[in-house]
Parts: sequence; structure tokens; C-alpha cells
Amino acid sequence: SAASDVYKRQAELYGDTTYRSQNFATYLQLDKKFFDKLNISFGARFEQNITISPEFVTYIAPGTSTPLFRDTIPNGKISEGKPVFRLGANYQLGIATYLRASWGQGYRYPTIAEQFISTDAGGINVIPNPSLESETGWSTEIGIKQGFKIANLNGFFDVAAFWSEYQNMMEFQVAPVGGIRFQSQNIGDTRIRGLDVSVNGFGKIGDVTAYLLAGYTFLDPKYLDFTEDIDQKSSADFNILKYRNKHSFKIDGELEFKKFKVGAGIIYNSKMEAIDEVLNIFSGIGEYREKNNSGNLLVDARFIYNITQHFKLAIVSKNILNTEFMVRPGTLEAPRTFTLRADYNF
Repeated sequence: SAASDVYKRQAELYGDTTYRSQNFATYLQLDKKFFDKLNISFGARFEQNITISPEFVTYIAPGTSTPLFRDTIPNGKISEGKPVFRLGANYQLGIATYLRASWGQGYRYPTIAEQFISTDAGGINVIPNPSLESETGWSTEIGIKQGFKIANLNGFFDVAAFWSEYQNMMEFQVAPVGGIRFQSQNIGDTRIRGLDVSVNGFGKIGDVTAYLLAGYTFLDPKYLDFTEDIDQKSSADFNILKYRNKHSFKIDGELEFKKFKVGAGIIYNSKMEAIDEVLNIFSGIGEYREKNNSGNLLVDARFIYNITQHFKLAIVSKNILNTEFMVRPGTLEAPRTFTLRADYNF
């Protein structure tokens, strides 16, 4: 199969300059089943990316007339193509037991925004980086899914371990041009290992149907080349990628009785261990992180009444405990909210 995409961007965020990107890809997938228990899947993809831009890209800081930097793009065109491959297998060990394993390569070409955006969002300057290079990597996973039946409760329990490595990884960092300015940069080689555990089940308790979905994820994100320069830029004094939560937990349950449904969800994310050190002295972010260093717990709730087969009313509450939290440093998320919603299906 083949696919192609063409994008055009023109806005003040790009200095009122028109940029175009083109993506062409062809891919092949082969699937085969052996012995009625083993499924093998192989895939290959070749991707070609082209970016059309001005030949010279200059950044001038707001309120000044002196360029901070100027990059040259030969003939105003960047072109790059790479192949990637993947392989996966799924084997049925028992009636409700499935073992799986997979390995796949990854390739990500910089977006127009990452290369050419120029903006001032919330007092933080984001500047372009036309020299940004693509990111490559690979990821592997091994997991097992086990079905279960306990009385009237049916479901699946899933455990998976994963390992990913990235070369030339792209992330927004403090730009080496003076002042507090961020730009997307290639930060080097990284490794992310982890474990994911989940359970999904449903069952009957008399006339009540119960649904349950729960999951836990552990991440170990690190730099493969942890240098003194990286250490000085990070708010953590140990090797960990910035803007990651090592522990995440989610549980969602719902009870259904005739025309009524009542549900609740809980999400917990551990403390974001590391951010850019420069942000700790910016607008009180450091003080906030010191006072809120145990992660955040969010609770949502919902009540649904199916008036007819086609019409239902719902009351949905987000962040019912009114937790004050930030997903991104410097940006407070929404407080407790209540929403009344009506749905009618024709």
C-alpha cells in the first residue's frame, strides 16, 4: 500500500512565511497463522519527507532588530527518506492464555512547528530550529494476557514489559542563544524501559452489571549519554529524562442498573521528577513544585439516565476533589467542573 500527505502552514507563528511539507510512504504487511495457535506479522515501510521553506531563516527577538541567529537551507529544500521494519508474534498457550512479543523500528521527521515556530506563549519564548534532525529508534515488548472467570465476573489480566531506545531524540530545551528561550533540539540517545499491568472485567451482581478497568505503568526514562551539561540544565541531580512521571495508575468502574449508570474514575501520576532547571526560578514554579511534590490524584464521577432507547441525560464531574495540579510547569489545570449533557441518537 502507499500513502501521501501534503501540509501547508502560514501564520504569525511562522513569521508570516509559507512552509510546505510532503510525506510519501509505501508499506507492506504480511500475516501468517501456524498450527492454529501462532500468528506472525511482518511489516516494512519506506517513508520520504520533503520540506519547502525560504533559503534563509532568521530569528529576531521581539523588541530588537539584531538577529540572534540565521540558518541557511540549501535551495530552500530538505529531503530525507528512511526504511523501517517490524516483527510481531502472538501464541495461544492455553484456552484463555496468550503470549506475545514484538520488535519494531521507529522514524520521526521534524514537524514544521518544531523546525520553524516562533511564538511567545505565557511569557515563554519558543524559537525555531531549522537545523533539527530526524529521530530514529526501536522498541520491543513481551507480554502475556490471561483470561479469568470468578463466579459471574469475566475479564482479562495483562502484563507487559517494554524497552525503547531513541537516537537523536527531539525535545524542547532551553536554547543556547541567551535568555529564557526554548527550541526543539536533538538531545542525543535515550532509553525508556518499563512495565505495564492492566485488568479489564465485567460481571453481574443480581440485576446490576459491573464494569472495571484498571492499569498501572512504571517508566524508567534515561539518557544514554548523561553529561554534565545535561545535569546542569535539569532540575534533578540524577539521570532521568525531563517531563516524565515514573508511576501512573488509573482505575475506572461503573455500575449499571436498568436505565441508570453510575461511574467513577481515579487517576494518579507521581511527581514529575525533572524539568528544565531555569523554570524553577520562573514565576514561582520551583516553590510550587516543592510544596506539591507527591504527585497528583484526580477523581471523576458520572451519573447517566437512559430516558429512552435514543435519549439520555448525564451529569459529569471532573476533578471532583478540586485538586490543584499542573501537567505542564506553569500551567494550572481546570478546577472542579460539573457538566449536564443530553444525547439523542437519530
